[in-house]
Amino acid sequence: MSDITVLTGGTGWVGRNFLSEIQKNYSPAEIQERVLIFGSKEGEIIINKYRSKEFVKFPVYPLSSLNNMLKKKPGIRLIHSAFLRKEKLNKLGTQRYIQENKEITNCVRDLLKSSSNSKSIVISSGAATLFEKHKKSIKEDPYGFLKLNEENKLNEVSECMKLRIYGLTGQFITNPELFALGSFLISAKEKKPIEIKSKFQVIRSYGFASDISKFGLRWLNSNLVADSIFAATETLSIYELAQKITTLYNLKPVIADIDNNLQKDEYTCDTTKFKKYLNSFNIKPTNLAKQITETFKHI
Repeated sequence: MSDITVLTGGTGWVGRNFLSEIQKNYSPAEIQERVLIFGSKEGEIIINKYRSKEFVKFPVYPLSSLNNMLKKKPGIRLIHSAFLRKEKLNKLGTQRYIQENKEITNCVRDLLKSSSNSKSIVISSGAATLFEKHKKSIKEDPYGFLKLNEENKLNEVSECMKLRIYGLTGQFITNPELFALGSFLISAKEKKPIEIKSKFQVIRSYGFASDISKFGLRWLNSNLVADSIFAATETLSIYELAQKITTLYNLKPVIADIDNNLQKDEYTCDTTKFKKYLNSFNIKPTNLAKQITETFKHI
């Protein structure tokens, strides 16, 4: 890493996967010298040294200190995954939720604007695609608006690769009960049959966090131009997902009462482009069974 690498949201699901990939390629000393990790508050993160049982501690700096530490630093390579997720809306209220996410975006934008020769990856969401399509107001869809707004703001001041995530799989899953995959795997851990309560068919696209992280790091150190990508390799119904988990963990049959005459709930994307990008870096997309078992380890 010839330049400094900055990781925001380093303690979150995506951020931990990026850090995991970083530590596979660089020594702890190199990480301490060239990688800075930022989170919502000051702390530390403990990671396992690759191919070793030894654990190494790295400091996590509060995001509020980002510009004081790095402003005007040239050649920053930024991986930006810090963002208040949609479920924080009810807790914070719409106005405060919008304000706090805008503050995060502006903080990162100010850093990139001051850094010559910067490159960035922004971990975005399929919600940005839906906002573009349906043209709702910020009050109707604050999450989608803010994600799209962040993409645009960071793209204005740096060479910015935008990775739009739909469903996510992989190690370091946080709050698994919030996601169909996570709740299904909780059932598998407890050796209980998976129950689907939805009456209509639910279809999702999934990306494996490790594949996304591998791609992101290789792009940062490549000459490939920035793009906007749907970061997913698998599309299937959650009923098919439940069946796959049931088979893998030898559970009793899935409990479901789905009416295929009802309108489907689809949150999906075209996976072709991302697979081509993975192939360009000789990254073989991880198959669904492996995605499931790796996620299961962290439930």
